[in-house]
Amino acid sequence: MNSTTVTPLPRSLDPLPGESLTGFLLRLSYRLAVPPADLLRRTGLSHGSTYVSPVLSTGLTAEMTEDFSAATRLSLQEVEALTLRPLAHRFPPVRQALQKAMKLHWLFGKITRYCPRCLAGDDSLIQQRYGGTWHALWRLPGLFLCVEHRCFLEHLCPVCGQPITGNKNRRLISRSAAVGLHPAQCRASVASTSGQWSRGQFIAICGARLDRFIPQDAPSQQHIDLQARILAKLHPRYPAEQSARYFTELVLLSSLVIATWPAGNLEPPDPATMTTDRVLAERRSGEEISPAAFTSNAPPVEARACAAILLNADSIHSAPDRPTAMSPLMPPSGGRRAQLYNTWEFAFKTARQDCSPEFQRAAATILTKYQHTGQKGRRRPHPQVDFRPHHVPAFLLDKWAVRYFTGFPGVAPDNLRRSVAVLLVQRAKGGSAPEAAQFLGITQSGKNTGLVTGLTRHLRSLGLLDKFHSAVDSLAEELPRTSPINYRRRREAMFDWTLPTDTWHDLLERTSMPRAKRDIANDDRKRMSCSIYVWAQVTKGEQRFAPCPPAARSDPGRHYLTRGSSTGYAALKHTLDTHAKHLSAAIDAGHSTGQIAHSLDN
Repeated sequence: MNSTTVTPLPRSLDPLPGESLTGFLLRLSYRLAVPPADLLRRTGLSHGSTYVSPVLSTGLTAEMTEDFSAATRLSLQEVEALTLRPLAHRFPPVRQALQKAMKLHWLFGKITRYCPRCLAGDDSLIQQRYGGTWHALWRLPGLFLCVEHRCFLEHLCPVCGQPITGNKNRRLISRSAAVGLHPAQCRASVASTSGQWSRGQFIAICGARLDRFIPQDAPSQQHIDLQARILAKLHPRYPAEQSARYFTELVLLSSLVIATWPAGNLEPPDPATMTTDRVLAERRSGEEISPAAFTSNAPPVEARACAAILLNADSIHSAPDRPTAMSPLMPPSGGRRAQLYNTWEFAFKTARQDCSPEFQRAAATILTKYQHTGQKGRRRPHPQVDFRPHHVPAFLLDKWAVRYFTGFPGVAPDNLRRSVAVLLVQRAKGGSAPEAAQFLGITQSGKNTGLVTGLTRHLRSLGLLDKFHSAVDSLAEELPRTSPINYRRRREAMFDWTLPTDTWHDLLERTSMPRAKRDIANDDRKRMSCSIYVWAQVTKGEQRFAPCPPAARSDPGRHYLTRGSSTGYAALKHTLDTHAKHLSAAIDAGHSTGQIAHSLDN
């Protein structure tokens, strides 16, 4: 059908401000005393079928817009304003729906909310006859209350207790063959003693007047203020790019709040949060019965529960320290509920470029802490790491340990510093903790070295796990700003390295120490021990993990060497530190192993 075959209707209506396509059709069919199905056909929205998809309320095709305009005598702009298409540039789920690429289902297609007082209309004659406005924005989950009438939106009929559009009718207009229904009447099906026969019983239309319902509770001022801010960002005068960014981030935060509820509830308990507890518990209880009911991070249609979720999400979004505000949103560790977090993770990766850099960094901390492949604790590489794994020293530098990792009682400092290095490598490289330890040259088992798992369990018991992760996040941000050093290259260059004998004697001669102590230090075991010390200074690793020099492998006293103790060690420290700096510079400059072994002897 096209505009050349569409016949203008005998009468039409002027759209009400903010009116939806469905609301306009209901009012017009009531005025013309024809079934909505007939009106759908005559305006080009249906080609004879009784089924018309609710997707049309999001946006019409160009041909449908022309047909509808010709039939109703509305301008093309007025027809488009009946749909959500004008919001495509400021509310991303609308754009995604139009592109058939919606991921989090952040539009209500099957159900709509309503404000009873808006449906009652004002004192104008046209609204007294045909009812008030069915707002197009009521299909957005972010619209949970009516600011004008200061009441929560409803979605259930106060008489039959069902969704007003019916539970199973995924149609633009339910019961579209019925004629004479007021636009504010409930169209849900109810059991009856007569009427249409369906599935073994008579059914009828509820028909209760929704505009005569008086809500019993009122939203808080916090909810009203939040709704006003959301509406302001949907207004055409608000910069579209800023709106799109805000709603992208609000959708992601809300979805994360839902996935982690009740941990995601940061507000004091009130009736709205208690309603959220009940609604989400009911959703999760249906997990085994209906898996499809638990595959989305979409907010509940119940407006009070939705308000509590959005209020938490907006509070996190406006927090001055967003990473800290997001820290309670720890995703589930496993099971079916973890699927919600997987959905969120995919959505974040898809929408990352549409978020602010600040939000990306904050959300990335969530991925860093909890992102696993599910295979024995293996992690995926962090999506936004600005350093490489070879830039991580095997043993955390002193300055970093003092700056970020004090105040963790009951943790051995060596274990703490070692675990942080492992976590940083996992962030940049992925994989498991043992694999990261092997990359760093930490060759003993996690049980002996105190690697991540035991540390995490201990810090969680003390309530310090979030503080620890925040410290790791801060160090990860600082690391790229320092002059990067390829510690892996140093470890490879120093593997099996020992102080050459000539160099060892030369260092002893340069050291200011009594002749007697120099003679005692002039021992090959002491040379090996000092080689281990220099190795640790160059590679920034631990002496206990130094590769055993080849000359010492058959020495029964080699365990003595790995302890790094020797006569004259303290007197030689300054000389050895200076030599370690020369070695470090030579390796960083790309000298070969042979050059490093011999060129520094002079």
